Amino acid sequence: MLTLPLNLTDRVLRPARVCTITRRDATVIRIAESQDPITVGSETWTPLAGVTLSAIKHVAGGEPSSMAVTGAATIGGTPFALEDIDNGKFDSAEVLVYMLNRSDLSSKGLLFSGTINGAVAFDPLSGAFSFDCRGIAILASQPFYQVFGPACRTDLGSVLCKIPLRPDEVARGTAYSDNGASPGDYVRVNTTAGLTPDKWADRYFECTTSGTTHATTQPSYSTTIGATTTDGSAVFTCRNAWTRAARIATIEDQFSFTIDRDPDARAVDGWFNGGAFVMYDGYSAFTVFEVGNWTQSTKKIICYLPIHGALNTSLFAVGDWLEIWRGCSKRRTEDCFGVFANAKNFRGEDTITGLTAQVVGA
Repeated sequence: MLTLPLNLTDRVLRPARVCTITRRDATVIRIAESQDPITVGSETWTPLAGVTLSAIKHVAGGEPSSMAVTGAATIGGTPFALEDIDNGKFDSAEVLVYMLNRSDLSSKGLLFSGTINGAVAFDPLSGAFSFDCRGIAILASQPFYQVFGPACRTDLGSVLCKIPLRPDEVARGTAYSDNGASPGDYVRVNTTAGLTPDKWADRYFECTTSGTTHATTQPSYSTTIGATTTDGSAVFTCRNAWTRAARIATIEDQFSFTIDRDPDARAVDGWFNGGAFVMYDGYSAFTVFEVGNWTQSTKKIICYLPIHGALNTSLFAVGDWLEIWRGCSKRRTEDCFGVFANAKNFRGEDTITGLTAQVVGA
C-alpha cells in the first residue's frame, strides 16, 4: 500500500513528482516535474524540459502497475543520449517515482516502482522516445522455463558471456577491478583525442591489477597486445578488440556496401556474420545494423535489412565511419572455444546425451 507525504483530502498548493532512473551501468538520472531543482536529503532532482511522466496506473487484482516516460533524445550529451537509448543502456532500467509536497521537503512518498519493460519506442524524425514501464508484479505474469540445448543461451557481449564489445572509456579517479580469476574490468582508451572510432586503435584494455586511475592525468597507453600500462594504482593489459573501426568505401545496393580496410587480421569469409555494426556519423548515426554476410576478399558487407534507402547517399554515405563486431555461432567448439577462448562462460549443454533439447518445469 502506498504512503504519500501529503493528505489528499487537504488542499495541497505545491505538490510535485520526481523520478529516479537507474540504468544497468549504474548511471542515475533524477528528473523533477517542477520549475526549480528539488532536494530531499542528499538527493537532488532537476527539471528537464520535454520529459513527461504519464499514465501512472495501479490496478487491484494482481495486474502490474504501469507508467510511461516520454521525451526528446539528444545526439551526445546527457541524460537521454540517442546512442545510449539505441545501444540498450536503458533496457530494464529501474524507475522510481515519488510524490512530495514542495512546501515540506522533509520526506517523499513512493508513487511507482518498476522497470523499463520491452522495447523502447523512438521516432527518428522527431527525436522523441517513449519508455514503457511496468511494476515488479510483471514478473509474476511471465512463465519460467529452463531450456537445455547444445547452443549457448546468451548473447555475445552480455554480462554472462563477458566478451567485451564496446566497453566505456577509461575514467579519471575511478576504481577498476581485476575480478580475481574472472576477466578484469574492460575499458577503451582514446589514443588520438579524436572523435572517429579509430581513436580506440582497435584495442581494449583489461584491468589485471585492481586499483584507481590517476585523478587528473591519463598516461600514454601502450597499444601493443599483451603490454601493460600503469594508470594511478591500476594496471591495464592491452587486448585485441573484437570491435573494429572502418569507413564506407562504396555502396553497392540497398543491402550491401564495402569498407575501406581489412578491419581485422584474424578475419576470414563469414567472420562478421551474425554480428553487427553501429554508424558513427551521417543520417544513420548511432543506428545498429545486423550483418548477414561478410566477404573477406572484397571487404563486402550484406545486411539483413535495407540500409534505410536504396543508394540514397544522404542516408548512408561513402566516407561514413562505423564500428563493426564479429558474430557468434553460439557453439562451444566453433566460436566460444576456438575463437573467443571463452568456453568457461559457455551457456549450452552440448555434451548431454539423448534429446537435443529438453524443457524442465513451467
